[in-house]
Amino acid sequence: MKLVMNHDQYLEWKYGSKTTLDIKLENLGIRNSKEFERQFVIGIAVAFFIANHPTIVHAVNSDGIDDLGATFLSYIRKGGRWIAIICASVEIIRSGMKKGGSASEIGQIVIKYSLLYASLYIITWIFDQIEKVF
Repeated sequence: MKLVMNHDQYLEWKYGSKTTLDIKLENLGIRNSKEFERQFVIGIAVAFFIANHPTIVHAVNSDGIDDLGATFLSYIRKGGRWIAIICASVEIIRSGMKKGGSASEIGQIVIKYSLLYASLYIITWIFDQIEKVF
């Protein structure tokens, strides 16, 4: 197996201050091999603990999560509406101020921001349709 190292790493390997494993880990972005070993051992221990002590949790109902998600979604939609209105207005003003601006350019801007805002509602409708199918 080939090992890629820079000049400094080669000198440290040559004089014995670094091993090939240290250089490989350093090339992966891991500077302290002892810290990596400690984290790796802890990670393996946690994985074995979870594998040997499975706990299955079933939610009784998801009404609370649905209500919370609907609240967040309504805030995102309200914010998205105003962001779309502001950005569309700024872009329409810019196109009107520049030389050679046409009405078709303004129509494209209106369609673009209308579709962006409509996508906030269309995505949830698509997900609802998928849920009904399956």
